[in-house]
Amino acid sequence: MLQLTPQNTRRLVRAARRHGMSIATLAEAAATSFGDSTALVTATKRYSFRELWNTAESLAAGLYLHVGGPPPPHIVV
Repeated sequence: MLQLTPQNTRRLVRAARRHGMSIATLAEAAATSFGDSTALVTATKRYSFRELWNTAESLAAGLYLHVGGPPPPHIVV
């Protein structure tokens, strides 16, 4: 669960300004707040909050480029 300390609250507000209130907002706030902490465990690998956020941004940029155009500075699926 995202702990809403003053610092985490500022991170969440920054993310909301960039993405609106969405899952992207929570993902970015979690990545900046919890970074290398484990977010997801599969049978073969552990993923940190930062890894999941970077993967989501890379995927979104690739999808955006596929439809023709330069990626905006911050996009997330």
